[in-house]
Amino acid sequence: MSAPTFDLGYLHGGLRMPRRKDKSNKLPIQHVPVPQQLIIPITQHVGDAAHPVVGIGERVLKGQLIAEADGPISAPIHAASSGKVIAIEPWPVSRRLGGNAPCIVIECDGADRAIELSEPITPYESLESGHSLSENSAGRNCRSGRCSFSDRAKIDARVDYAAGAPGIERN
Repeated sequence: MSAPTFDLGYLHGGLRMPRRKDKSNKLPIQHVPVPQQLIIPITQHVGDAAHPVVGIGERVLKGQLIAEADGPISAPIHAASSGKVIAIEPWPVSRRLGGNAPCIVIECDGADRAIELSEPITPYESLESGHSLSENSAGRNCRSGRCSFSDRAKIDARVDYAAGAPGIERN
C-alpha cells in the first residue's frame, strides 16, 4: 500500500494504526502543563528565516514577538509561554529536507504570563468581508505553527481575475 505525499509522489509502506477514536472522543479535554523548555524554530515556512528581536538572557511573555518577519515570504514568531531566552542556536527540526534550523530556546518559568493586548480582540464573525484579510496580512500569519507561505505572501500574490491579468485568458 502506498501513501500519498504533497510533493514526493507516493511512498510505499508507512504505519497504518488502528483508529481507536472511542478511547479519546468520550473523555474530557485535559490541560497540558507548561513544558520546562521550548525550542521554537524561526523558519516556519519556505521563505526566509525570521530575524530574532530578543537576546540571550532576556525574559519574554507568552504572545511576545521574539523574531520578526524578514522578507516577502516570512512570518513573525511569538513566544508560546513566558520565561527566559537561554539560547539562539540550530536544533534538529521536522521539515521536508530534515537537518537543523535556527531556533530560539526558552526556559519556561511555569507562570505562562501573557503580554497585555494593546487593543481588544474583535470576534471574526463581526468583521466585514475583506477586513480580516487585510488585518491578517499585517501580521503575516502562519496557521498551525508551520506553513509553506505566510498569509502576507498569499495576499500579495492575489490576481484580480475579474479584471483580467496579463497572460490569463477569461472564459
